[in-house]
Amino acid sequence: MRVLPRRTSGTRAHPAVRIGHNVSDAGGPPAARVPMLVNVPLLRTRRRRAWLLAAGVLMALAIASPGAAQLPRASVSAAATPLATFEAAWQAIRETYVDDSWSDEDWERLHRRFRARAADAPDDAALRPVLRDLLAALGRSHFELLPGALHDRVAAAAGAQDAGDVGIEVTPLAGALVVSRVEEASSARQQGVRPGWVIEALDDLEAQQLSPGNVAEDPHAAFRLWATATALLRGPVGSTVHLRLRDGSDRTIGLALARQRQKGQPVKFGHLPTFFARLHTRSFPMARGGRVAYVRFNVWMTPIAAALDRAIAEARDADGVVLDLRQNPGGVLTMLMGVSGHFLDERVSLGTVRMRQSELELIANPRFVGPDGSATHPYGGKLAILVDASSYSASEIFAGGMQAVGRARVFGTRSPGGALPAMLRRLPNGDILEYAIGDFVTPGGHRIEGRGVVPDEIVPVTRAALLAGDDPPLSAALAWVAREMAVPPMAGAEGAATR
Repeated sequence: MRVLPRRTSGTRAHPAVRIGHNVSDAGGPPAARVPMLVNVPLLRTRRRRAWLLAAGVLMALAIASPGAAQLPRASVSAAATPLATFEAAWQAIRETYVDDSWSDEDWERLHRRFRARAADAPDDAALRPVLRDLLAALGRSHFELLPGALHDRVAAAAGAQDAGDVGIEVTPLAGALVVSRVEEASSARQQGVRPGWVIEALDDLEAQQLSPGNVAEDPHAAFRLWATATALLRGPVGSTVHLRLRDGSDRTIGLALARQRQKGQPVKFGHLPTFFARLHTRSFPMARGGRVAYVRFNVWMTPIAAALDRAIAEARDADGVVLDLRQNPGGVLTMLMGVSGHFLDERVSLGTVRMRQSELELIANPRFVGPDGSATHPYGGKLAILVDASSYSASEIFAGGMQAVGRARVFGTRSPGGALPAMLRRLPNGDILEYAIGDFVTPGGHRIEGRGVVPDEIVPVTRAALLAGDDPPLSAALAWVAREMAVPPMAGAEGAATR
C-alpha cells in the first residue's frame, strides 16, 4: 500500500466546471453535448496541471448505455457510404485512443488493413463485421458498434417522461437473461414472476437480439444484454411490456406487465434521463454475538451520498461490512474518493485515470467526521465487495482499487471491464459507435478495462440458486467474515442471504 503525504492541494475544490459527454452526429447537426455540472478536483498531467474534461467525472457509459443520452437522429443520405462511415469511426478512435505503445506506423497499418475491406463492403450490413473486427483488433472491450434503430429504441424507453418499471431486476446467466429480483407489490410479483425465471423475449425482441457478442463467455457482452434489457423494461408509467418467460418448471408463459412508478430517489443529471437512486441495508447476525452489515446501492450519484454515509456510519460496530455493487453500472467517479475514505485511515491511491493530455489520480480521503458532525474514524473491520457482469465503470474502479490496496476481499464473478470514460458517436449510416477515450490503471499497475475485476473468490450465481432463493456470493462473503472472526454464521444465515 502506497501512502501519500497528507496534502490539501489534491482535493481542493475548484469552481464548478461544465463538462459533457460529446456525441457527434456525422452528416447532421453539430455535436450534441450532454452537460454536467460538477466540482472537479485539481488534477496533474504529464506536463502541467489541467482540467480533466472527460474522465473520472463523466457519467459511466453504462448509465447512458446503451443510449440513456438521446443522440440526435441523423438523416442518412446517399453520401453515407460504407467507406464514409468507416472513416468517421476511424477518425473518432484515432483522435482519442490512449495507449503509448501504439506508433503512427501501427495506426497506418491498421487503417490500410480495414479500409480496404470497408471499401469493398456493398452495404451497411456488410460493413458492420468490418467495423467490429477493427474494434476487436484494438484489444479493448469498451469499443462497440450498436445498430442505430436499437439504440434509439432503448434511448426512448430509458428517457421516457414519468418513466416506470415492472419491478424486476435481471442478470445474465450462462447466456440467458434471468430474473434475479422481484419487488414486493410490483406488477411482476402480482402476476407470479419469481427469481430464476428466464426472459426469452421482450415485446418483439428475442433476448439474443439485445446484445452483440458471446453473452455466455464475454462479460462485456453480458453487460450489454443486462443494460439493454434493463432500459427496455422501463417506459412511461401505465404502459405495458409483453414478456415471454420460462418459469421454474420450464413452462413458457406470456405476460403483459404494467409499468409502475419507480422506487427510489429521483436524480437528474444534465440532459441524461432521470435515475432512481436506491439504497438497501440489512444486518446479518453471527453466532455468539456480532453481526455483518449489508449495504446495497444502485448508482454512484451524489444525491445518494448522504444516505450511504449514514449507512456506513451505522455499521461501525459490525464485525464486517458487505458492499453489494451488483446491478450498479457506475456514475460520478469522483464520489469514490469520499466513499473509500470510510474504510481507509490513510490517503492512498486507488488508481489513475489517464487521457491524452491529462490524468486524474483517485485518492481516498479518510473520513474523521461523521454524518452528524461528530468526530469518528474510518471503519476498520472486514470489508467484502460483491460484483458481477452488471457492476460497471465506477463500481469496477472502486472494487478493483480497494482490492489492489488490500482493503477489501471481492466475491462474485468477473466484472465487464468497462472502466473507462467513453463517448457515443452517431456514424453517417445511423449506427452508434461506442469508444473509450481514456485508460485506468490500479495502484498495482493492472488495467481493469478489457479485463474486469477478478474476484478473490469466484462465486457464480446459478439459475437453480435463484429459484431456491439463495445468493451464493453473499453467503460466501458472510462465511469469510465468520472465518476471519473465528465465529461461525448463525444457522440459517445462508438461506437468508437472498438478493
